[in-house]
Amino acid sequence: SVDKKTGKPVWALDLYKQYGGTRLDYGYSSHALPYNDTLIILAGGNGNGVLKVRQSDGSVIWRRHRLEAAHSSPVLIRVDGQPQVVILLAQEIVGIDPESGELLWRHSHPTENGLAISTPIWTENNLLFLSSAYNGGARVLKLTRSGNKTNVQELWHNRRVQSHFGSVIRQGNFVYLSSGHNVAFISAVDLQTARIAWQGW
Repeated sequence: SVDKKTGKPVWALDLYKQYGGTRLDYGYSSHALPYNDTLIILAGGNGNGVLKVRQSDGSVIWRRHRLEAAHSSPVLIRVDGQPQVVILLAQEIVGIDPESGELLWRHSHPTENGLAISTPIWTENNLLFLSSAYNGGARVLKLTRSGNKTNVQELWHNRRVQSHFGSVIRQGNFVYLSSGHNVAFISAVDLQTARIAWQGW
């Protein structure tokens, strides 16, 4: 953390030395997620997979889970009113309670070499779009709450839709992305059906 006026360091965390963070081949690229007066940080260590720290001084509020980190950054969503932090990992996607750190749900999303980079997209009708290259493909999950449980329903999976490291843009019922990790076509994909409406350069 740095002082906004002077640019001088205020506090620092060494995720590798202090928390056994995952050493990825292409370095650490996940950004911290601001949540109220705290930060949610993906470290990937054993028992330190996710940390919640105070923005003011970097002190750890909680550290939980053994997770296989990837390059994607955490996203804050609301599932039927409940805040959840969604994290796309090397072989799965998970939802975590930002208050307690409790693991609320997990869903498989295998990606070769664990190279999940693109950030998931959340919609107001409780649809979660996630995608990775290297045969990961894309999925849409429908998340709902009943009682204290989050229900996860996979609506579709399409290996042809592969967001590598670019941003996915959502407009209405479609997402637009650069799909592929060699030749990458700009693609428009229907969120509800997985239909590729068009592809082009």
